[in-house]
Amino acid sequence: MEPFLLSERNETLHAHTLTDEAACRRYLEKVQQKMQAPSLLTAASQFSKRYAWFVVQAAFSPMTLEGRKPLVTLGESQLVTDWSAEKWSPVFEPGGTLEASREEDMLREVFARHLTPIWRTLHAVSRVPMPILWENTAIRVFSLYEKKLNAAEDAPAPEKLQRDLSSIVQEAPGGVFDTSFNPLRPFYTSNFENRRGADVRVRQTCCFVYETDGGRSCCKVCPKYHKL
Repeated sequence: MEPFLLSERNETLHAHTLTDEAACRRYLEKVQQKMQAPSLLTAASQFSKRYAWFVVQAAFSPMTLEGRKPLVTLGESQLVTDWSAEKWSPVFEPGGTLEASREEDMLREVFARHLTPIWRTLHAVSRVPMPILWENTAIRVFSLYEKKLNAAEDAPAPEKLQRDLSSIVQEAPGGVFDTSFNPLRPFYTSNFENRRGADVRVRQTCCFVYETDGGRSCCKVCPKYHKL
C-alpha cells in the first residue's frame, strides 16, 4: 500500500464532527491509508492514541503545573491535518479560554463530553473494542505524569504528581466518563517487566501499532511482545 497523499494541506476538522459516524469514517479511511493500516480498527486505535494525548496534555498539564482547570471542549477543539505530508501528523487546537471551578467538572468535560462520545463513534464505525480505546487513553495519562511532567524543569513534587494522577485514574467516579465505572482504573497496575533494558508497565490490550507502515515490530509494552 502506497502512502496516501492529497493536495489538501490543512484540512480543519471540528472535533464534534468526529461524533458523526459518516464523517468519522471518512477521516479514519484517510488515516488508514496514510498509516498503511490493514483495517479501520487499527486506524481507529492509532487515532485514539494521538487524540487522547492531545486532549490529556491540553487539560492536565495546566492543572498540575499551574493550578488551572481548562475546559477542553468538544465544541471548540479542532484537528488540522496536512494530508500532503508523508506522515499523518495532525495539529490539535483546543480553543476556548473557559475554566472550571471544580476538578470534577473539568474531568467531566475531558471525558464524558469529549473523549467518550468520540470513542463510542470510533467503536461504532470500526468495531475497535472500547477497552483498547480506554487503555490507549490511560497510557497517555500515565506518560504525562510519570514521564513528561516528572521531567519538566518546573516539575511539582512527586507527591503532587502522584496525587493528581490518582485523582484521574483511580478516584474519579464513572459519572465523569459517562460510564458505570472509571474505565482507566483497570489499567493502572503494577504489572511491570524489564524489556529492552527498561522496566515497563505491560499493557493488557494490543493497540495494533505493529500492523502499521506495512508491518513493524510490536512495542515493548505490548502483551504480544513474546509472541510476535
